[in-house]
Amino acid sequence: MVVEFIPLESDIKIGDIFVTSGIASVKGQEITIKGAGETPLTLYLNDQLLNLDESVKVFLDGKQVYNGKVLRTQKAIQQSFKQRLDPAMAATAIISFKK
Repeated sequence: MVVEFIPLESDIKIGDIFVTSGIASVKGQEITIKGAGETPLTLYLNDQLLNLDESVKVFLDGKQVYNGKVLRTQKAIQQSFKQRLDPAMAATAIISFKK
């Protein structure tokens, strides 16, 4: 399954992923982000998007920037609820990058 996202100017959740900027796609356990520019990037993830029990790979503008398991945390859930009070859409894990 591939889910496409449009460019965004701030953290906003579409489907099961927040993208700070750029275009993101998810296929299996891989997230590919293109055109993120120089802004910090934050991904809010949950088990509906990826199997968080398995390793996750993140590619940013063609370069692999993450490969490993992502921990579910209470902090991720709290930050997710600040964006939207929807338990079904709550993120349980966060990955952040600075370029």
